[in-house]
Amino acid sequence: LAKKKEEAKKKAEEDGGEAKEEDTKPMDINTDDIDVMSVEDVTDIGNGEPLFAHYTYEDWQLLSARYELHLLLHAFKKDLNDADRPSFTEKHLVFYFNKY
Repeated sequence: LAKKKEEAKKKAEEDGGEAKEEDTKPMDINTDDIDVMSVEDVTDIGNGEPLFAHYTYEDWQLLSARYELHLLLHAFKKDLNDADRPSFTEKHLVFYFNKY
């Protein structure tokens, strides 16, 4: 929101006019009703609030686990550098997770 106000102010100054102060109130958006896949900017869902503002401990743990698995798979693929074996089976996950 602040970024948008700053851009509007700069644009008004370039046009030679005075930047008018608009009475902009953040939109009232219910985060339970929003489709998370349709959000363009996760740091602003439309009312200045980030998508992850109400994350709980479990949400952050799930995000952390998914990110670590993502890094593990890409590191494995890069280290192995073999087109025939781009990944590994699920039964070997614990071994490679501890190794990396």
